[in-house]
Amino acid sequence: MNSIALIGLLCISIARAAVTPTAPGPGQSFAEGSDCLIQWDLDSTGKWSSFSIDLMSGSNTGMTLVTNVASGLDGTKGDKSHTWKCPKVTPNSAIYFYQFTQTGEPTTWTTRFTITSASGASTPPAQSTQPDGKSIPWGTGHLADGSTPSTTTTATTNATTSPPTTTTTTTNSSSASTTPVNSTINTTSTDTTPNTTGASNISTVSSSTTSTSPKASSGSTSGTSLTSGTKSSSSTSGNQSTAAPTSAAPRSLTPCSSMALILIVGLVIFA
Repeated sequence: MNSIALIGLLCISIARAAVTPTAPGPGQSFAEGSDCLIQWDLDSTGKWSSFSIDLMSGSNTGMTLVTNVASGLDGTKGDKSHTWKCPKVTPNSAIYFYQFTQTGEPTTWTTRFTITSASGASTPPAQSTQPDGKSIPWGTGHLADGSTPSTTTTATTNATTSPPTTTTTTTNSSSASTTPVNSTINTTSTDTTPNTTGASNISTVSSSTTSTSPKASSGSTSGTSLTSGTKSSSSTSGNQSTAAPTSAAPRSLTPCSSMALILIVGLVIFA
């Protein structure tokens, strides 16, 4: 069931990624010669880069071209609207709609709207139901100057009867990013316990011990190095009792040496 729902949402997202007409909507009317506004949502697929808009009439399955409105429009960026002068048409009725066409992409349509006379007059649509029996009024219109377009479009998808709406749901997902820190420690025993949360990486070395026992003539040295995180401390302790002195120490006179010195001094005095 979850897979079916996911596929459905994916299909909806793809369908809504193309240029989607949003105006005119049901009940809107424009007078001949007045500014007529067309609006749409931008395409996110990058495919609607040069589309055309045509004024259409007819049934949902037998659409007829009234006149071209614009060509070469970029639906991937920029303005999301186009304004043009509504032409003089006959009949003045709620039977007109716009068709959006991009080569290689599914065609889309607006809902039907009314083009009135310059004074605002209009007549009801000639047909009250579609050929398939749906209760959607329609009729066939053309330019009032008598020119007749040669293009007729047969659609397998019905033109919508309500303004299309677009709902976009965006889910932002973030993933933890771990950046390892490389370090080289010469040890005889190493216990490393990494602790990673979010995008941070903390590495703790519980202990690192290095023992050095040099063979010196009169001393020995032992050292202990403790490293935690990025801080390190080193302490060195040793027995210096047998270590060679760095300078000669004064020595005390022995008893024999003292007597000899007194004798020599006496001989010198009494000589």
